[in-house]
Amino acid sequence: MVPSIERAGSRKMFPLWQRGRRACRRGVSTIGGMTDRPGGLGAGRAITRRHFLDGVAVAAGIAALPPGGTSGTAAARPPAIWHGDTPAALSVPHALRDGRFWQHAGPSRPTGESYDLVVVGAGLAGITAAHRRLAQDPAARVLILDNHEVLDHHEVLGHHEAMDNHKVLGHHEVLGHHEELGHQGVPHDGGAGERGLDNHHVLDDHDGLAARARWLSIHTPEARDLVDRLGLRSVARAEPTYDSVHCDRETFGTDRLVRLIGSWIDHLPIAKQARKDLARLYDDPPDRFPGLPDEEKKVRLAGLTYAAYLKDVCRVHPDVLRFVQTMPSGEWACGADVLGAIDAWGLGYPGFAGLDDAKPSRWNMASVARRWEATRQVRVADLVRAMAGPLSFRLSSPVVSVSEDEVGYFDGHGVSTIRTRGVVLACGEMMIPYLVPGLPEEQQETLRQTIRFPVVQATVRLRTRTAGVRRTRFTGAYWTVAEISRNTARLTRACAVPGVPPRLAASAGRRELFGTPYDFLEHTVRDQLTRLLGPGGFDAGRDVEELVIDRWGHGYAREYGRPWDRFHPDGPSPAATACRRFGRIAIIAPGCPVAAAYRAVDELTQATATA
Repeated sequence: MVPSIERAGSRKMFPLWQRGRRACRRGVSTIGGMTDRPGGLGAGRAITRRHFLDGVAVAAGIAALPPGGTSGTAAARPPAIWHGDTPAALSVPHALRDGRFWQHAGPSRPTGESYDLVVVGAGLAGITAAHRRLAQDPAARVLILDNHEVLDHHEVLGHHEAMDNHKVLGHHEVLGHHEELGHQGVPHDGGAGERGLDNHHVLDDHDGLAARARWLSIHTPEARDLVDRLGLRSVARAEPTYDSVHCDRETFGTDRLVRLIGSWIDHLPIAKQARKDLARLYDDPPDRFPGLPDEEKKVRLAGLTYAAYLKDVCRVHPDVLRFVQTMPSGEWACGADVLGAIDAWGLGYPGFAGLDDAKPSRWNMASVARRWEATRQVRVADLVRAMAGPLSFRLSSPVVSVSEDEVGYFDGHGVSTIRTRGVVLACGEMMIPYLVPGLPEEQQETLRQTIRFPVVQATVRLRTRTAGVRRTRFTGAYWTVAEISRNTARLTRACAVPGVPPRLAASAGRRELFGTPYDFLEHTVRDQLTRLLGPGGFDAGRDVEELVIDRWGHGYAREYGRPWDRFHPDGPSPAATACRRFGRIAIIAPGCPVAAAYRAVDELTQATATA
């Protein structure tokens, strides 16, 4: 069965809402310690396609090109043409947030439609909620609304070449629901990977920072029920590792690719004492808390970040801190100065000894603790494809108001309203107080305090197959992780600003990301690929065929953990407050998307049955 996907009428937005930086602008940029004028390294050459994708909540965007694909001669290449992404997908939510929307929106207009359930947000949780309701009652009328015009992960519905046909569904929102998502598909620098002991893993075409958006870990009863009902096959997946580290000039004053084999530490461009300290962390770390019981040692780790542990307890050379800063970035969208030491231990990072590792610590984040479990996974694309058949989607429809019996959305001209018997909010938590202003103040404040780290990812189709580097981590360049698979390169940047607590790191990183010109992003992609692959003959001006940039301003919902969250693990967790049902409005907060969707729909069904 083919899902019903429609778009709201016009994409025209009020000019007042579009104030601010242009999505694509040219000029000199000084981001990431670089001062470059974009346009070099082949950036002016006409290539098959340039996609710049952007978003909030579901973190997906519009792939834009003029009809016909390429855009003319290299000398006359126009900037990317947006299908309403940066101004359209973001302007309505931001105008609502800033108090400007209702000043200009005009009166709402009823569409005359009525539904049993309206779901706001077309991510995994939203689609699961809609599927759950139809499983309860196949005759139920269910509609999914989303503010994006074209939603990425186009392979989900089989529209592999349909980036411009407005029938593309995406699932980046799942980035914010990592409780249920297996991290096995995402690289990190801990354990055997940085020691260079495992170089046999073949890079899956969907690995990378967004791998948790591609694979679902089946560890809850609800996830098992869903997978069994859909008849999907689950697999056991190995945890991928890095095969190299690129020590870059931004960190150490020179570029050097170091393969993680043999005595690789000797080849790092760091101080001699730093090499000694790093070798000891990996090969012969002492017990840093001798004489203390195991639980007390872990309590002390729970009070430190990984960087603080290395600096204040291990007393390593500053070059070691520079070297490890980006270790967590590819998986957790933050640096070693944010990741807890107790979780660094659980992830197999270097520097720990004298600890009982037969089981996780109660202080570990939930997803880290699950690394001790043997769980199977299923592709999210397969899962969504199996659920989406009977579902109805309405894209380019940013929701602006929600009550128990009515949902209003902007259709490009004004506010349209539809009647409903229940609502599931599977969208960005920070927007919910603006959609439902009647929520209790405590719940509104909890939703506003949700931390989502900004993330940007570039996917590059190369002219020829590239051998040599499979997966590498940069120590301080703009893009943090590079993954090479045949003729595809994926680069990821975790945008959290270092040196400050998570909330400030996320907000400052988001401001920087939204203020970064797309031309600069393209330039840095070409620059870092040249630095990484140039010795093997790569030429950015010749070998880049296609470029897709996805940026997620609110991409990765940070998981609760020490040392930042003192209520963890004993509670009460703010998530319990955030997702309280409000009449016939259910809220899915970051956590387990399938389990949360089941809970939300089951509660709503019971509430409407007794109403």
